[in-house]
Amino acid sequence: MQEIAKLKCQKLEIESLINSLDNDLQRKVLIEHYSHGYKWDKVADNLGYSRVYLYKVHKKALEQLPPMV
Repeated sequence: MQEIAKLKCQKLEIESLINSLDNDLQRKVLIEHYSHGYKWDKVADNLGYSRVYLYKVHKKALEQLPPMV
């Protein structure tokens, strides 16, 4: 049970970091991929962009997030 609580806490921290991003598309990409667990094809279909473009958005979003220790 402690492990589940720890994972839930980590998920909330990650979602808080994602929501701190200024760029709406970056937030959507990270939420779709990490929170919802969608594969890149599904994220691309849902958001109406190519996978290649979303990879670039994803990379830029990760660069803007502070590192987690």
